[in-house]
Amino acid sequence: MATEQDVQNRLNACCTLCIAYLKDLKEPHQVDSPEFDPEQFKDTMGKIGQVLSHDATKLSLACKPPRKVEDAIQMVQELCNTLYRLLGFYHTIPTASGNAYRTAYSNLVRDILQGAHTLCTTFKGESPTFMVPTAILWESCTALGKSPKNNEAAIRIQWDILQETLKDAKSEVHSILEEEEEEEEKEKEETSTPKTQESIEQQKALTLKCTQLVDLTVLIYKKIQLRCLVGDGSVEWLDTLHQHAITVVDETDVLVSQLYEEDAESMPQHICAYVGHCLALVQIAQQVAKDENLKWFEMCAAKLESLAKA
Repeated sequence: MATEQDVQNRLNACCTLCIAYLKDLKEPHQVDSPEFDPEQFKDTMGKIGQVLSHDATKLSLACKPPRKVEDAIQMVQELCNTLYRLLGFYHTIPTASGNAYRTAYSNLVRDILQGAHTLCTTFKGESPTFMVPTAILWESCTALGKSPKNNEAAIRIQWDILQETLKDAKSEVHSILEEEEEEEEKEKEETSTPKTQESIEQQKALTLKCTQLVDLTVLIYKKIQLRCLVGDGSVEWLDTLHQHAITVVDETDVLVSQLYEEDAESMPQHICAYVGHCLALVQIAQQVAKDENLKWFEMCAAKLESLAKA
């Protein structure tokens, strides 16, 4: 006859399984699957998410005290079986499907594994508080059903996040510029040395240039979203675009942060480096841009170069 210790052993085994699967997610897997069907895969993963959600509910009901040992053991085992299916299907994603697409599913699977681990760990205690862990696992399972259908869809989701970060940077750099303009007006009203006024004007000029660059970068991202992420780019092009887009956003944070240092001598170097990253992104966008959109990116590149030289 099964005992409470058997329940604990099964919960421990499930936790160990989750940890092993999480480690496996970090390992690169080269998969060649020419018959891979993204639409069917999305549907399959959504259904597995529904099964996992039901498993989480039944496990919580079976394991909450007072619990029947046999029911608890059965539900933990069913959860393990479904997690095994989840990881098995995940490993059918071909390498050629794109980095963003595979990363999106990796993140979704990771969230589910972490949620399952937390839920099982909760029931190893004497007074489990399982409602929150169960709800979190439900949310992760629901998210699996809303997974991207291809690499471009995955990048579009990430693009929105990148644009939000850029908007924050834009707001910050404009705030810095306003503060410097107020300081400049204050210095004009008060008696200050020409050297102090010159230093303030020089810093303000650099901040203004950074503001113009960030504003232009925000426009570039919007243009790419509306005119380039429209099904014309290859998987490789999309991954290259996405990686450069991440770099530019990171460098935007660096550029704005450098304004707080108020180092007028080194700032031009940071501006030139930033413009270089932006130009690289524009050049990638030009590979799929057409007609008036191509001309827009050409004018944009010229504007970036003029700001770097000014």
